[in-house]
Amino acid sequence: MLRLIDLARACQNIRRFHGASYSALNVLQHQWLTYYLAKDAGAPEIVQLAALVHDLAEGVIGDLSYSAKLAYPSVRARLARLEAKVLAEIVGPEVVAAIDLAKPFDEHAAEIELAVMAMEEPEAYRFVIECNKAIVAGFDHEPIDPTDRDLELYAMSVGSGLYGYVERVESMLQTVEVS
Repeated sequence: MLRLIDLARACQNIRRFHGASYSALNVLQHQWLTYYLAKDAGAPEIVQLAALVHDLAEGVIGDLSYSAKLAYPSVRARLARLEAKVLAEIVGPEVVAAIDLAKPFDEHAAEIELAVMAMEEPEAYRFVIECNKAIVAGFDHEPIDPTDRDLELYAMSVGSGLYGYVERVESMLQTVEVS
């Protein structure tokens, strides 16, 4: 049986952007950032919970780069089904169904992460973009100019830990309205 603590710990050991950057968040921190963005925007609690767990299955499956997902849509679809199956076992199908609603917050989190990387480690940022260009024809990216609030939420996610994550998820699973 999969346990939340084990998946969360595994996510804590997976670096975003395939470890190309020292400043890259780990997957657990990325989920915190996505959650903070959803909460800050006043999203419904089930969307906040979905944001908090949206990449949790990567603790079992691993991650596939964004560009590879774009280049191979059939693989992306299969991976999404597998992730949904793993997540449903941990958080239930209602939360899995809300993950699409958390996607804008996930995308914004990625943009903040890339902007921070571009500021702190421009060589690593260029490497990540070049990797994407090598896989997806016509891929281009310019980093956003993050707001002060974006950077504040980013800093909060860096400081958010494993046990607080597990407690927050378990608490939200008890209070969120699911049918």
